[in-house]
Amino acid sequence: MNNREEFWKSKISALFHDPITKAFDVIKHEEVSKKILQTLEVEPERGREDPLASAMDRFPIPYERIGKQIYVSFAETVFVHPFTGEELNEVKDFFQSQNIEEMKRLLDGRLKELKEKNHSYEKLFHALWWNLPYLVNGSQFLPADTRIANHSIIDHLDVTSALKGCLEGNEIKASLIAVAIGPVQEIISQARKARDLWAGSYLLSYLIYAAIETVGKKYGFDSIISPYLRGNYFVEKTLNDMGVYLGNYCPVPSNESVASLPNLFVAIVPESEVKCILEDCEKSIKDRWKELTDKTKEKLKKYKYTFNEESFNCQVGLFPDIQTASVSFSNPDEVERTIKKLFVGKDIEKFREALKIVKDHGGYKENSGAFYRYFHQLLSAKLAAKKAARSFPKYEENIYPGFPDLMDADDFGAGVRACVLWEDIEKVDKLGTLNAVKRLLPEIIGIKLKFDSTTDIAKNNEANQNIKDPGKFKNGYIGVLLMDGDQMGKWMFGEKAPPLEKVVHPKVKDAFERNEELSKVWEILRKIRTIQPAYHRGVSRTLGIFSQFVSSIVEKHKGMLIYSGGDDVLALLPADSVLECANKLRKFFSGKGVEIEGKEFVAKDGILYLNGEPFAPLMGENTTMSAGIAVVHHKFPLQVALKMARAAERQAKNRYGRNAFCISHVKRSGQMIFIGSKWEIGDMDVVDRSLKILEDMENKKVSHRSLYKLLSPDYVLFEEYFEKFIEYVLKRSIHTEKDEKKIIEELKDHLKKMVDFYMKDLHFTFAEAVSNTLEFLITFRTMKRGEVS
Repeated sequence: MNNREEFWKSKISALFHDPITKAFDVIKHEEVSKKILQTLEVEPERGREDPLASAMDRFPIPYERIGKQIYVSFAETVFVHPFTGEELNEVKDFFQSQNIEEMKRLLDGRLKELKEKNHSYEKLFHALWWNLPYLVNGSQFLPADTRIANHSIIDHLDVTSALKGCLEGNEIKASLIAVAIGPVQEIISQARKARDLWAGSYLLSYLIYAAIETVGKKYGFDSIISPYLRGNYFVEKTLNDMGVYLGNYCPVPSNESVASLPNLFVAIVPESEVKCILEDCEKSIKDRWKELTDKTKEKLKKYKYTFNEESFNCQVGLFPDIQTASVSFSNPDEVERTIKKLFVGKDIEKFREALKIVKDHGGYKENSGAFYRYFHQLLSAKLAAKKAARSFPKYEENIYPGFPDLMDADDFGAGVRACVLWEDIEKVDKLGTLNAVKRLLPEIIGIKLKFDSTTDIAKNNEANQNIKDPGKFKNGYIGVLLMDGDQMGKWMFGEKAPPLEKVVHPKVKDAFERNEELSKVWEILRKIRTIQPAYHRGVSRTLGIFSQFVSSIVEKHKGMLIYSGGDDVLALLPADSVLECANKLRKFFSGKGVEIEGKEFVAKDGILYLNGEPFAPLMGENTTMSAGIAVVHHKFPLQVALKMARAAERQAKNRYGRNAFCISHVKRSGQMIFIGSKWEIGDMDVVDRSLKILEDMENKKVSHRSLYKLLSPDYVLFEEYFEKFIEYVLKRSIHTEKDEKKIIEELKDHLKKMVDFYMKDLHFTFAEAVSNTLEFLITFRTMKRGEVS
């Protein structure tokens, strides 16, 4: 057996050093682990990786070596949500209803199948890693430690296996690395067609994956802390190309046509190989970019486009911008010196003192794993500093004779000279190298996609059914949807993670509080945020799962998904469904009562269920999304519409206070308005309630002109009698006496809640509050029906 096979074999041993079912029987878990490894024909070996991983994922507990160890049986385990800290009683009920022996038999059968079908330890490792969360139902909720049940055994096994790959002699010498590419917004926003938007997003995912693949093939994809990669199409294709048999256990859908990776990844790699692997990552990205540009030139020549090759080559080196950073898992003394030098108010001295006192009371000796939170913070700071000091490659071009049509700049504002004259049915575009590559990207990488034009998307408005001539559309509007998780930087860095006191078992609290010295330590530890590799993997996994279901929701609303990476979404939809789509996406993100049509998945109470069984945590009710929506005519410039959507998204976060949406609407007259709201006001779902109000008005034949009458300048005179003013206007607009009172009361109640919210929460004046409320209803109606009389 060669050294590489031994390497993968040792990683399998680390991946199953604890059984997935450990929580069911903590006392005998090592016996179960030995049986699993025997099935896989791997010898058990426990090295320094397990204590280091445990220190990373947990916090110090007394009486581990001396005294009566704190023991929590499975029956006593308190399952907690990793991001809210709330108890998950339904999850516990699920496991208590299961036949544990049957679960173990099922696990054994699946392991045997993967072993039989993968004839090398390298292939077997990749197959086991890919399927790890799916070998036992609900395993992403099974805790690694029943005393601190906020992180999954899957996450602990992943980090242990990743550290095993950093073994040097008898010691684990590891580093964190980060690799990012850009510029992001500039690349995506340079677009005239939906095809251009898609290509800009996909290009970034395609290039960053070149570096991820480099790390994954060398050390295993378990080394990647974020983004989450299980179920990802790019990884699945890599493993299939390597001949890895994956089986059919992964229920999460992968989609080759969706850009599903962010422009940044973080990984654990051997300390001695940091310089080499970062160079390899940069090279793999640049090589893939060169491959794309070379194939683009071939296509341009084949199709006989007007094409200045010398200018094209000059621009190849301008993209991409690659930033890297690394931090070594140094010894605790060095960590403390670095943190005190660079950061203020981190209380690392108090933390170390707490570790020492716990050790004196039978806890384990501190190791570098306990300082993971500081390593990650330092890595983020290094990468941010490099981005802030971003250097721009020199760019200058000569005047090239013989290309009179290519003397202008790139039409999409790329800051370079055009080098390709791209002619299609609609118009002629003058493109630089980057935008020429984007135009040919689907063909070059072999993805066959039907790119709906903005006219095709507008045609999907319900008002346009059976209308073939775009000039006769009753509703010619589309919606450009941008969504983004609120304060996700703080979530990712752990600033919003639950404090330790919310996730530990009561027995652990009691052990600290019963001892005078330990009780003082507990006052320090209980407020600490649970920032650990398992936490970062958990956030990344949850965002990854969310992104893999976005396309189902967008397609249900007759839209086209452009990008879905983590908490970011970009989609084009018919105007009449874009707001409802956004509302459903934000509910799914938090895990609030959403079913995925055509799937067996349901999001409820911060949990994703599969066939009625808990499958994985979602972000939970404390995590929210905001949306910016540009509602424009289908002939409106797409590049400008995208800028409008970004401006609306900023207003949703800044003006409306996050957990909100904002619509930027260009009316037929050319007037542009921005209107928005929180998603929920009290217990009222603003989108659903507003839609019901409009439907009731339509069904009861209440003239929509009543909304314009309420918006007349007169309303500012009736602040004290606004409800009576509403009654007066509506009574003159209702053409039937049936349900008249009910309609008036419902609209009054709705308007009052909205106006009160704007005035009390956002400090709008009465005039601003009424205007925003009515403009929203009018705009929503226009989105549903178009600007028709």
